[in-house]
Amino acid sequence: MRRKPPAGLADDAPMCHGASAAWKHGHQDGPHRSGTPYPACWRCLRSLGCSQCAGPTTEVLCVACAAWGTLDAYLTHGPVLNTPTMLARRRGKRAPQHSEYPFAWAAAYRSQDRPESNHVGDPATPLQGLAATVAGQLGLPGGHA
Repeated sequence: MRRKPPAGLADDAPMCHGASAAWKHGHQDGPHRSGTPYPACWRCLRSLGCSQCAGPTTEVLCVACAAWGTLDAYLTHGPVLNTPTMLARRRGKRAPQHSEYPFAWAAAYRSQDRPESNHVGDPATPLQGLAATVAGQLGLPGGHA
C-alpha cells in the first residue's frame, strides 16, 4: 500500500531516503516523500535526510563524523567543540575543526560579526586571577589587591 504524501506535497515530490547519519529530529524513518532533501554530509557523504526526518537546516548534525551538515548549522553554532567532556560523550570521536570545513563555509563563518567566540579558553586562567586576588587580600606573597 502506497503512503499518502504529507499535506501540501504532490505525488511527484522528491523522495528522501531517510537520515542515515543525521541526528534525527523527526518521526520519519526510511524512505518518504518530502520537500527538498538535504545534500549528503560534506565529510562522509552519508544521507542527512530532510526537514521531516532531520529537523531544520540550522540543526542538521552528522553523528557519523560529528560535523555540522549544512552551512546554516555551521554559521549558527560554529565548529563542534573537542573538549574532554564532549570527546567523552562522543566516545573519543573527534569533530572536525574550523580549518577542516569546506573553504566557503569557513570564509562565511569568518565574515560574520560574532559577539563571542566558540573557543574554549584555558580554565586555569580565571582561577589564577582569583587566587592572586585572594592572596593579595590576605597579604600573602604573590597576590594583588
